[in-house]
Amino acid sequence: LFRSLYAGEFQRSSHAQVVPAMCAIIQEPTQCSRVRGNAATSVINFMTGGHCDSDMLEPYMDNLLASLCACLENSAQEVQEAALSAVAFVAQAVETDFSRFYGNFMPGVMNILTNCSAPQQYHLRGKALQCVGLIGVAVGKEVFLQDALQVMQLLMPVLQVQPGAIPEGYFEYYAPACCRISQTLEEQFVQFLPLVLPPIIHTLGVETEFSMTEVSEAEEIGAVSHDNEDGFESIVMEVKGGQKMRMTMNTTAVMEKAHAAKLIFEYCDSMGRHLVDYIDMILEKTMPLVIFRYSEDVRNSASFALARLLKAAVAATTDGTRPLTYAQGFLVP
Repeated sequence: LFRSLYAGEFQRSSHAQVVPAMCAIIQEPTQCSRVRGNAATSVINFMTGGHCDSDMLEPYMDNLLASLCACLENSAQEVQEAALSAVAFVAQAVETDFSRFYGNFMPGVMNILTNCSAPQQYHLRGKALQCVGLIGVAVGKEVFLQDALQVMQLLMPVLQVQPGAIPEGYFEYYAPACCRISQTLEEQFVQFLPLVLPPIIHTLGVETEFSMTEVSEAEEIGAVSHDNEDGFESIVMEVKGGQKMRMTMNTTAVMEKAHAAKLIFEYCDSMGRHLVDYIDMILEKTMPLVIFRYSEDVRNSASFALARLLKAAVAATTDGTRPLTYAQGFLVP
């Protein structure tokens, strides 16, 4: 509450009291798991908004990261998940300064990725992937290279799927983590493009399921229903003429389409000319989304992605991989 009401001033005036107190709770193994998890989450809340920079954290960095590191071993799953998110947030804040703590964290994170494969550990493994990707971006290629390649090998069973059979959590955890790893590995990530891009490109082109059906006058306007298993949402609306209609859409598929367009934007940014073999396929699926009727987020993401795709095409002509007319084709159909 104080962080929200007095953002900036609260961090500057109270960091000496707040951060050590959070560390003490996080590292106490006899403390209630929910309290420890909330304390780890409070680290993120305290740092949110750009009001807590690396200079402010520096006096507490060793203690804070040692506390979070201890949570990765022999702690309840909710504590581990919160600690992983906090570590990733700290790494983003301090960037290359995180390199000196890298060796302390990666064994614990890799242990989770390697051994936590039970269904109930799905979110824990996903949080570990998020953490690995963000840490990699923070510390850079020189530090992250070998672990990044190992992570990609661990992900092979998930990545080696048919584009139309994308597993649960692909766009929540797996695809973003791979994209962040590509930002670090750059040209050394090219070997993984045949695995990571087809599911994303396929998702861009999946037809959106939408239907309108008549309902009785007894139905309440604005009534919403959700089908969490299939990802559909329905709402009752009154259309022209006073007729009540139920409109149903696969909103999960629309969100995945938006995620896919954002990932294409990021891959174009990180891989550039190395996407040359996929540019035509991406263009074919992305262009129609600029006028996608069901989501402004999809339209915006597709538009930004096309701009980056043009930049990648220009890079491919600059190094001679494609003729000059190749990039011109983007502007003159």
